[in-house]
Amino acid sequence: MKMDVVACLCALSVCVVAAPAAAQDVEARDLELNLVTEFGLLSTVQNELQQGTNGTNFDYIEDGDDELFNPFMRLSVEALFSGRHNVTFLYQPLQLTGRARLQRDVVIDDATFADGTPIEWRYGFDFYRLSYEYNLFNTEKFLLGLGGGFQMRVAELDFITRDMTLVRNSRNLGPVPLLKARARYNFDNGWWLGAEVDGFYAAIRILNGDLENEVIGGIIDASLSAGKELRPGLDAFLALRYVGGGAEGTSGEDASERPGDGYTRNWAGFATVSLGFRFDPSTL
Repeated sequence: MKMDVVACLCALSVCVVAAPAAAQDVEARDLELNLVTEFGLLSTVQNELQQGTNGTNFDYIEDGDDELFNPFMRLSVEALFSGRHNVTFLYQPLQLTGRARLQRDVVIDDATFADGTPIEWRYGFDFYRLSYEYNLFNTEKFLLGLGGGFQMRVAELDFITRDMTLVRNSRNLGPVPLLKARARYNFDNGWWLGAEVDGFYAAIRILNGDLENEVIGGIIDASLSAGKELRPGLDAFLALRYVGGGAEGTSGEDASERPGDGYTRNWAGFATVSLGFRFDPSTL
């Protein structure tokens, strides 16, 4: 998973090489506002969690019987200023739940869920992202933007026995800095192809949002999309996306607020397929 993050981040610089050296910018409005929605299916590729240095490496697929497909959606607002400066606010909910009968003893924050125990679990990882990119190229045919951003993730992890006799909950907010790249190629018949990457990987306490502890953290959000302009100001598109990341380390704050020693290791990856729409309200 960590190698996936590093490899995908290398793609941030590749798009520059493919950009046309001589192209004329499109005529830009002072402000262009777009609303973007996506709806589809999400499948867990990898999701492993360990809470506590003596905790079990819990595999949500193998141990938790995670569903093959789950509903997926995301919402964003994009504001483009003068054809060059693009500011995006994104909301991405991610709430997975499941039931399983354990096939082995599982230790979560010093609590042992015994072999054969029926449990319910929840894996919540909503995030909010604000990003900025500068369009190096914005022509009739080609767009290329590079920039960065900031993401706040809300982690909510629950493990509960069916009879409610044993419960472990974890709540955590985490800020994450990001690098960003976006490219799009427009065909003459109204169809277009797009690619987008947001990501970061850090083992430095200040950069990954933890000022007191050495916590390794990373995130990657990469997509390929193909779409068509249905009418001026309204596009429909199909997107294939990989969202992944995680963290590993000990948090003093977690150690004081929950059972266990505050150590957490979670690396996860999800693949999605979705139908999306991009809409410019000014075209109404």
